[in-house]
Amino acid sequence: MISKIIKIRNVGLFENACPNGAVDLSQATAIYAENGRGKSTLAAIFRACANSESERVEARSTIDKSDKPEIEILLDGNKNNRYDGSVWSGPAPSVFLFDAEFVETNVYSGFAVRSEQRQEFLEFALGEASVLAKQKADDLTEKIAQQQSIIRETGNILEAVSDGLPADEYVGFEPIEESVAEGKARSLRNQIAAASNAEQIKKRREPEPLHPLKLELAPVFGVLSRQLQDIASDAEQAVTGHIALHSHEQGLEGWISQGQKYLTTGLCPFCGVSLDGNELIAKYQSYFNEAYRNLKDQIANLSGDIDDVVPATFVDRASSNADTNEARITVWNDDIALSPPKFDREVLTAAIGNARQALIDSAERKEMNPLEPACDQATELVITNQIELANAVLVKYNADIKSIVDRMSEYKSQVADHDVSSLRNELRDIELSARLTTPQIADARKAFLAAQKEKRRLENEKDAARESGDQTIKTNLQDYETKINAILKELGADFVISKLSQDYRGGRGAPRAGYVIEVRSKLVSLNTSPDFGSRHNFATTLSEADKRTLALAVFIARLDSEADLASKMVVLDDPVSSMDRNRRHQTVNLVAELAGRCQQLVVLSHDPHFLRMLNDLIGQSNQSPVKTLQIRRVQNGYSTFANCDLDELCASAYYRHFHMLEDFVHGTTSADPRDVAKAIRPLLEGFLHRRYPGHITRNQMLGRIISDQIKPATKGPFAHLQKSIAALEAINVYARQFQHDENPESESAIVADAELLHFATKTLDFIYGAP
Repeated sequence: MISKIIKIRNVGLFENACPNGAVDLSQATAIYAENGRGKSTLAAIFRACANSESERVEARSTIDKSDKPEIEILLDGNKNNRYDGSVWSGPAPSVFLFDAEFVETNVYSGFAVRSEQRQEFLEFALGEASVLAKQKADDLTEKIAQQQSIIRETGNILEAVSDGLPADEYVGFEPIEESVAEGKARSLRNQIAAASNAEQIKKRREPEPLHPLKLELAPVFGVLSRQLQDIASDAEQAVTGHIALHSHEQGLEGWISQGQKYLTTGLCPFCGVSLDGNELIAKYQSYFNEAYRNLKDQIANLSGDIDDVVPATFVDRASSNADTNEARITVWNDDIALSPPKFDREVLTAAIGNARQALIDSAERKEMNPLEPACDQATELVITNQIELANAVLVKYNADIKSIVDRMSEYKSQVADHDVSSLRNELRDIELSARLTTPQIADARKAFLAAQKEKRRLENEKDAARESGDQTIKTNLQDYETKINAILKELGADFVISKLSQDYRGGRGAPRAGYVIEVRSKLVSLNTSPDFGSRHNFATTLSEADKRTLALAVFIARLDSEADLASKMVVLDDPVSSMDRNRRHQTVNLVAELAGRCQQLVVLSHDPHFLRMLNDLIGQSNQSPVKTLQIRRVQNGYSTFANCDLDELCASAYYRHFHMLEDFVHGTTSADPRDVAKAIRPLLEGFLHRRYPGHITRNQMLGRIISDQIKPATKGPFAHLQKSIAALEAINVYARQFQHDENPESESAIVADAELLHFATKTLDFIYGAP
């Protein structure tokens, strides 16, 4: 039980909740606060205190303060529970708390009942039974995990020698003594040796012939020997003569050819001199014509053409393939006497090199003198002979390879097919069985089998416990459903819940509560998300007040099943919302009854009438009186605790005015005299409206009542007031000077104490003596 709130600082609007010292709480405490003043924050503080949660407090730290939250609460026995800005210390109260978070966590959210809420619903519903069942399940789960750990550790030892077999399969082998196993294994190896070669030979890859060069030199020779006939002789003589003057300059002809594209302005692009009339330029343009440019393009492509016919990498690739063939042939040494054929790399390298060099030299000459033939017939013959020489080396090599492949094929046809798979499997099993006799492996197998057996036993026990627990849970949930529905009936709800059960579907296998809502004998399903497209579901059938009523019934029904409720604190944050006014009386009865059974009851509400009803009902019993507090606004919009007069909060304006005048006349008031003067006229108006209901127009003021209702009356109820007209008019004349609607300068009207006392007494005398 919390006996005092000593300190709450920098939490929500509670910048300093206790400026006047510690706030006492009693066995039953009612706390009034307008919405937005801090009720939910106080409920969150109680929850954080009970669960020693730091994050919950930090999340509600005062938004415009940099200081850390501080909380100090005094429990029974002068035991302090403190939050120092980072951690809680001291004993924590045991709290059942009903608030928006309880509803959101355990019952519903907006229009939906999610899977996780149904899980929490089930845990909350089962209470201690759920805790014990879960604890037993957790114990068995931990023991199963221990056995699984042994299985895993010993399984690793077994699988390290099992040649890839899973441990749970390997332990099924029967151990065989090593001497017996060796004799069986020797016989199997001899059988395998006779058959294994056939299997391996089938999979061997054969050597492959090398690809010769293709004699596709005609296009290359054609470019090397090409000349142009359509260049004018005088242009050719002029250009070649000019180039001859600079024969020591390499690539001059190409440079001049490329420069033709820059002659676009009539000026020399090099020195800026006019080119008009320059005969040499005209010769250039004739010389370097389109045919010339085409020839230059073909010459430029000669390098690639040569590589296509005689690749630079040809010898390396052929050598690599020859090495691969040699490796493939060598594998056969144990079966056939085969020698790899000679690969004459030197001859091949020389022939390919000579052919390529002759082609490259010719291409360079052609590039220097595009119009001159660069390869005569003698050179073409040399190149052709060299390539044929290279191909001769390859043809000889390939003939030898074919002979070897033929011998391999012949040998393969002589080897009979043998299925050695079963023989090898049998040999493997013999060897594995022999390994099981070694001490370490034998011990691991024994422990593995024992752990498997114990794990199965524990799993069976867990299944049996779950089955037994499920039956107990089923009975408890049936009782819980009955209690919820009884409370719903008491609260005047026109719906019930039915089919409350434990459901293992969804939620990753975690159990959850399954139930439906029954309205007018029709079943309404829960929906896990807002669904307005389907008819008759939780979102579309229950009103917000119904949903809140359901949540409260779920909460109170759980408390009815709590065996140790007398040691628990119960906190209710707005058990009656603005939508539940029609259920206020029934809710008050439930909460008042609860106050006599729990250790401490704290009720937070924005409805002072509800709290006053609760206070009165608890006060009628032999229970301790209710302590009433309020959370009120102070400077800068913060909130603090203060004493609360529920009668004053619930009183109408008429009764406040009456008590104000009565206290003033008796000299016991603390009200401002001007406020007392302002209260005279509305008090008389309220009295007349109540004394003569239906005879006075709504909101009609005192002057009009006197002139329109009382003065003209010759019969009826107002006729009895004829003798009071003078007094009423005098009171009205005095009182209206303090009413702004009658006197714009009402705030400056002088209030004389004796005069006010006279008219206040006169007013009360009229009320007490009115017929």
